[in-house]
Amino acid sequence: MIALDAMGGDLGPRETVGGALIAAAEGIDVTIVGDEATLRGELARRNANPSNLHIKHAPDVLTNVDWQGLS
Repeated sequence: MIALDAMGGDLGPRETVGGALIAAAEGIDVTIVGDEATLRGELARRNANPSNLHIKHAPDVLTNVDWQGLS
């Protein structure tokens, strides 16, 4: 089982969902974490709905500005 922050990265969720789909195609159970509506939209755009790929809704997002306050 892999859990993946699907909203992070410079190109995510487009690229992170793509990676999750590759892992799911290899038979790995994957949970993608992020805004559910956005992730479902990306899956729909790809016409993908594998049974071993799950979504965990996480509406909060940390930005670069948020990180600056943590250092």
